[in-house]
Amino acid sequence: MDSKLLGFLKELENFGVENDREETNKSKRMRNVTLDTAQFLSFMASLIKATNILEDRHFKWFFYFMACG
Repeated sequence: MDSKLLGFLKELENFGVENDREETNKSKRMRNVTLDTAQFLSFMASLIKATNILEDRHFKWFFYFMACG
């Protein structure tokens, strides 16, 4: 994984953690993906050369389903 993408994923993880630390309303809190999970999802998306990624919020955590376009 290149350093630019890794930096972005770390920044995104930190943003979610900070947001949830300050936000008291549970419905406005983020459902965060850990850095390890984000790296895995990035790997899977690149492996299948996904052109579209759909975020599904029906579950407790973020799940991403890759769709080849």
